[in-house]
Amino acid sequence: MVNVYEYKNQFIIHNSNNNGWLCLTHEEYQEFRKIQNKEDTMNLDLLRKTKLYRIFDNNELSLNSTFLSAIENSLPSVVYIVMTDRCNLSCVYCYAEAESSKCITSELTVDEYKTVFNELTELGINEIVFTGGEVGLKKNFYEILDCAFSLGLNCKIITNGSAIFNKVRAQFVADRCTKITVSLDSLDEGKNDMNRGTGCYRVAKQSIQNLIDIGYTNININQTITSWNKYDISDMISFANQHNIQVNIGSYCEMGRGKQSQNTLTISERVQIEKLSIQTKANKITPFCYNLHCGQGVSEFSINPAGNVYTCKLLDTSDFFLGNIRSESLKSILANRFNSVDTKKFMVNSFEKCSDCSFKYLCGGSCRATHYYATNGSDPQNIDSKECEVNKEIIMEHMYLYFNSEGV
Repeated sequence: MVNVYEYKNQFIIHNSNNNGWLCLTHEEYQEFRKIQNKEDTMNLDLLRKTKLYRIFDNNELSLNSTFLSAIENSLPSVVYIVMTDRCNLSCVYCYAEAESSKCITSELTVDEYKTVFNELTELGINEIVFTGGEVGLKKNFYEILDCAFSLGLNCKIITNGSAIFNKVRAQFVADRCTKITVSLDSLDEGKNDMNRGTGCYRVAKQSIQNLIDIGYTNININQTITSWNKYDISDMISFANQHNIQVNIGSYCEMGRGKQSQNTLTISERVQIEKLSIQTKANKITPFCYNLHCGQGVSEFSINPAGNVYTCKLLDTSDFFLGNIRSESLKSILANRFNSVDTKKFMVNSFEKCSDCSFKYLCGGSCRATHYYATNGSDPQNIDSKECEVNKEIIMEHMYLYFNSEGV
């Protein structure tokens, strides 16, 4: 089906059957309408483009059965291991509501992690992302990391800098991790610490400098934008480019402690921030790509400090609980994950609210966690209209930039 959207003084012509699209000027759009109406006089170059991007292809894809078959016969490739709920910071938006006094008394032991790592290896799940809370506060974290590394697992970590503030530890972690992500919200110490707590800027900056000094080549920065640092994105991008660092920009979301904070963003602010962040993303939306899900429970899952397995690190609630590794094997938990959690929570085709949206196979239902918390878990389909508004604007920006960026 051909859909037309006016955007930034151009017209986006989108075939929702195959996700082919064109961006046309007003003049080109008038010519396009001639082609659409099969008139005799038409622009041949534009006709060629409509064929190249399959604008009038009416073949509908049967994705439901293909998707279900694929996920039922495969396992996620990434596991997020939440090491601890403890954190030495007090970020205003923390989805996990982590803090220094928060601690699960029955956290997994070193030996239990060794069992998990062996199971992952046997299942062919190779990628681990260690996160928290703050990984640096986990007792025996470095021993646990070394164990995973020694088994040949692809290890990555997300830290506020505490785990690598010491140069010796920075080298230890760098030798064992293929990616290290440090949370830093602003290059302005005051604004950064307003978001995350007094003193955290110094720790994060020193940790990043440690990695630069030892020549580590896959540094990432997680920058979360609130009303306090919403004008600090360009400076962060410049700093990241200067040091060959990947910056991941994310808008403040009202989940966890973020539900109570007052420094939230308006929808229009979120849209503008997400559009700015597109330039930093390695993966951009291109014609004929398909996205049927956000990845939770399909390409990734998480294990919390007590061994509970969830479809996503952001969705550690009973609605997305899969099992506990202390009571059954990880193999069994993952094999039964689509029985444990309603399949409708995974696939955009199952959401009635998405059925008439022409962007559904580009959006994939977007992040299930942001929708879930936006609706307080009360919507059976976990679809929030405001989140959809943001996502549609982001998708159109991607579509526009595909044809209007330098070098395209």
